[in-house]
Amino acid sequence: MVESSEKVRFEAELEFVQSLANPNYLHYLAQHRYLDDPDFVEYLDYLQYWRDFPYCSFIVFPHCLRMLELLQQDSFRAALKRADFKDFIFQQQHWHWKYRQCTHPSESLSKDNTSHTRADGVTSTIGT
Repeated sequence: MVESSEKVRFEAELEFVQSLANPNYLHYLAQHRYLDDPDFVEYLDYLQYWRDFPYCSFIVFPHCLRMLELLQQDSFRAALKRADFKDFIFQQQHWHWKYRQCTHPSESLSKDNTSHTRADGVTSTIGT
């Protein structure tokens, strides 16, 4: 019984932490004043352990870990009440996902793994 309740808690916390990657959800939490509740903020602080190994290896949406960190700041929590800030976060995530290959050379190497073209058009050669 204890093992199954620990598994349920693990899965519930994992799902909640990953939901923090969603700017619309963060905006909802701010608009409904969850982020003004000291107990809720303390719970977010408790969840910081998800940023450490081995827990972080279960995360599918890594932006949630950065959001979890940023939610410790009063100014970030306050800004989340604004729709324009929510849209800004979403836009930043979109750009990250769209241009991610430009920041991860191992994913954008050519098939022969010898050259890489950066976002600014500069090509570097590896191993030749």
